[in-house]
Amino acid sequence: MMKSKNSALAILITERINEILEITGFSQTEFAIHCELEPRILKSYCCNSRSFTVESISKICTTFSVSLKDFFDFGVPLEINSGIIVTLHKRPVKETPEARRHRLHQERDCIWHMISNTSYFDAPIGLNQILKILRKEYGLLITDERVYEMLKRHVGMGTLTREYKIRTTKERESFQPKRHLYQKNSTG
Repeated sequence: MMKSKNSALAILITERINEILEITGFSQTEFAIHCELEPRILKSYCCNSRSFTVESISKICTTFSVSLKDFFDFGVPLEINSGIIVTLHKRPVKETPEARRHRLHQERDCIWHMISNTSYFDAPIGLNQILKILRKEYGLLITDERVYEMLKRHVGMGTLTREYKIRTTKERESFQPKRHLYQKNSTG
């Protein structure tokens, strides 16, 4: 994941996001949820206390069907299809307590299914790989923190083992120095 260290570019990107907020009528929190970003992270981007990532900008562009080229063409006002805006406004942003309980139960079931009924955990697997599988195979958008907590529970129960892998020098430039790898516990 690349990060921009250019503060002038960061300001232009923030202005572009503010332009989208103005066009759509979304709050920052609604915008973040629709773009599958953590609201606190979007806020830190917009306050320039955190560098934008290409992945985050890509999520924004995908949500509003805007090409990266158009997003970064700062001299031209952004055009967003009104049908997309209407569709996004119809999606509920806040969950009811029942919907939240159902979603959390579904997430737990999917993790358990992955562990017990698939070969995904037969070999060591990292959190990013697990998140991709959950999105692609199960259609779930779960935060990495949530998945980490569920996996930690399975490690505590003895279903999984966790090992730490030291990242290579190149990987350490943009990530934490260690990463967790999870695998089915062969003794349990």
